Amino acid sequence: MFTLLTEADSRVVIREYRMRVAVVALLFLIIALLLGLILLMPSFVLISGREKLATEKLATVLTTQEKLLAGNPDENARETKEIMRLLSTRSKQSSVSELFDRVSAHRSSGVRITSLTASINENNMPAIGVSGVASTRQALSAFVKTLEVDKAFTGVSVPVSNFAKSTNLEFTLSLIYTPPAL
Repeated sequence: MFTLLTEADSRVVIREYRMRVAVVALLFLIIALLLGLILLMPSFVLISGREKLATEKLATVLTTQEKLLAGNPDENARETKEIMRLLSTRSKQSSVSELFDRVSAHRSSGVRITSLTASINENNMPAIGVSGVASTRQALSAFVKTLEVDKAFTGVSVPVSNFAKSTNLEFTLSLIYTPPAL
């Protein structure tokens, strides 16, 4: 095989070729590292947030523990008993879906419920808003009476304007849920 380059020129060409290959490989490595950093950034932010939350919870637990150890045992027992009473009361309360199911169970065939809303009133009691369409005044009246008979609902209020039309009555009513006594 014939070579047109001298031995020295051939070494220079090989060295430049290897240099270009090294630069391209280094460029791909830098791009891969930058891409990896960009893709891992959301995970880093999420982990940092969780670490901060865990640190705050740990600080709260430690201050509570110090307070309990430094306080009066009788007072601590009373506070614990009160907390347990509140937790047991809350666990016996109905969920919103159970309340909606209970209201819907009183619906007759002439009443179509279009909207149910739940909120907490000023007395810290669950309040339910019901909207819908009744086919007749009698159907709406029967629906309201069945809600009034149910001991779980108090303060069933129906505006008189709901009874203005004789058919296809659009209605809104509100009622307050009274949880059973413990």
